[in-house]
Amino acid sequence: MSGSMLLNVLDIYLDSQNPRHEPIEDQEKIIAHLINKEKVKSLARDIAQYGLSPLESFAVVKDAADNYIAVEGNRRLCAATLLNDPELAPSSHVSYYKNLAKSS
Repeated sequence: MSGSMLLNVLDIYLDSQNPRHEPIEDQEKIIAHLINKEKVKSLARDIAQYGLSPLESFAVVKDAADNYIAVEGNRRLCAATLLNDPELAPSSHVSYYKNLAKSS
């Protein structure tokens, strides 16, 4: 099935097979990698200030366990996820995302 649907960002998993990085199976480790190597902090700041562009949708697929996996937009999904739940960030980054979330 293809088409548009509304999903909560917290219900979408980051792609463990994302071509931006080696395979990473653990969601926490993917988040840490994207923060440390893929400039998610500045992207989250931009999203907090301006919002997500409706022109840049996430592309998701369902896996065998019926989980939604982002196959396009992992950096944006990571940033949006952390703005919605800053506690998912590595402990040294939680306060940064909490402050951004308050300002958005």
